[in-house]
Amino acid sequence: MMTERMISLLGLGVFVGMGYLFSTNRRAIPWHTVLWGIGLQLILAIFILRTRVGLALFQFLGDRINTFLNYADAGSKFVFGDNFSEHFLEWIFADLMAPVAWLMGVPWGDCARGGILLGKKTILNEFIGYLDMKVLMDNARKIASVQVAAGSLPVISERAKVIATYALCGFSNIGSIAIQIGGIGGMAPNRQGDLARLGIRAMIAGSLACFMTACIAGMLL
Repeated sequence: MMTERMISLLGLGVFVGMGYLFSTNRRAIPWHTVLWGIGLQLILAIFILRTRVGLALFQFLGDRINTFLNYADAGSKFVFGDNFSEHFLEWIFADLMAPVAWLMGVPWGDCARGGILLGKKTILNEFIGYLDMKVLMDNARKIASVQVAAGSLPVISERAKVIATYALCGFSNIGSIAIQIGGIGGMAPNRQGDLARLGIRAMIAGSLACFMTACIAGMLL
C-alpha cells in the first residue's frame, strides 16, 4: 500500500512536469498558484476520503451518479444495441494508457482496464468511461454475491475504482475541442484560428488536471 501511495506521489510530480514541458511560456508559470492549487486539492481530498462526513457525502453522490448511469446505460443499449460498449480500439487504449493509470497509483493488475477507461474518456467522453467502469463494478458485486465464479468476469479493485472516479471526472476529450471552437468561436469569430491551435493543448491541460486529482486520491487511499 505504501508503495502504491509513493507511486501516486511520483505520478503527481510527473504530471506537473508534463505541464511544464508543454508550456509555451515557462517563465510565466505562477508556481505560487500551482502549489496553492495542489494544497487545496489535498485538503479537499483529506476531507472526502479521511472523514466520516466526507465519506458519507462521497457515497451519497456516488449513489446518485450510479442511478444516472443506470438510465444512461439503458438509453445507450436502446440506441446502439447490447454491444454498444465494445470497441476495437480497446486494446490500443490498454497499451497506451496503462502507464498513465499506473502513475496515478492504480495496481498494475488493473492498469490495462484503467487504460481502456482513460482512453475511452479521452477519445469519446467521460460518460462512456463511467458506464464501462459501472460494468466492472457490477461484475465485482456478482462475484462477491457468488452469482458467478471468481475470474469469470472482468472486475476492478476498490483502489482502482476510486482513482478512476477522479481521473475520469473532466470534460477533456476530443469532442470538447469542437465545442470550444464552436461555442467560444461564435462569440469571437476572428479568433477561431487561435482556438483551433489551443484546442489540443487545452485538452491535455484538462486531462493533466484530472490525473493530478487522481494522484492525490491515490496518495490518501
